[in-house]
Amino acid sequence: MTRSFQAIVVGAGPAGSSAALTMARAGLDVALVERGSFPGEKNMFGGVLHRLPGLEKIFPDFWERAPLERHIIKKGVTFMTGDSSFNTVIEAGSFDRPPYNGYTIFRPRFDRWLAEEAVKAGATLLTRSTVEDVVMKNDQVAGVSIVGRKGELRAPVVVAADGVLSFTALKAGLRRPTFDPGQMAVGVKALLELPSDVIDERFGLVREQGFANEFVGCTSGVRGGGFLYTNYDSLSVGLVFHLASLKSSGKTPYDLMNEFLEQPQVAKMVRGGKLREYSAHLIPEGGYKMIPELYGAGIVV
Repeated sequence: MTRSFQAIVVGAGPAGSSAALTMARAGLDVALVERGSFPGEKNMFGGVLHRLPGLEKIFPDFWERAPLERHIIKKGVTFMTGDSSFNTVIEAGSFDRPPYNGYTIFRPRFDRWLAEEAVKAGATLLTRSTVEDVVMKNDQVAGVSIVGRKGELRAPVVVAADGVLSFTALKAGLRRPTFDPGQMAVGVKALLELPSDVIDERFGLVREQGFANEFVGCTSGVRGGGFLYTNYDSLSVGLVFHLASLKSSGKTPYDLMNEFLEQPQVAKMVRGGKLREYSAHLIPEGGYKMIPELYGAGIVV
């Protein structure tokens, strides 16, 4: 069965849901298409959302309403070599006073909330819907087809918000840079469950305060670095590697991740954590040279 809308947004991440929300508020009939069983299910982000004026234009009360984890009051950098390390930590009184500079967020919770805001504004959310191809009419994009479903979704404009390596944009024929391992990175992340009171005690926190730490010299000679962020009752811990450097090393991300977690400084931070999620994702790092075409007839990225 073919359904028609005034706009279709592919991908219910922050960009897609914000686009759908904005158009729905303007009175457009919008479909928000998400391949996961719920928005945020497929995302591996574990990090800090810094204060952004753009968010406050969409949600003047964003910081009070959004499902945020912890506001960051301390930022650390750990320099590592073998089983040795030293740390630097930045703390400022202003970090612990609203409006806060940044929060850790848990994307399955955050993305679901933002998509629900779009639905409240009038958007139609379609989950478990993987875009198979774009529908072309008169040499322009006129909709999308969904894997395993008969019929199509039709609209005069499609917003491709399905990630930096957008499959929808590729199907629409928008120019993409040639794949170059020298311009790419791969990130791996573990989500470790840990009681909130243990996190507070271990990192010297109170009242939903948070800690963000980055690591240098932790990737056994492969270009890259590491991170640890405190969520309310979990830790996001991981590594990011330069893809060409990783390939030439002959090492696997999983072996390097295990070495990282066993390093004495890191092991103390994650002690007692229960693994709840493990994920990996490819990340473009080429800057301007890696930006694809951002629009075409009937489609915008």
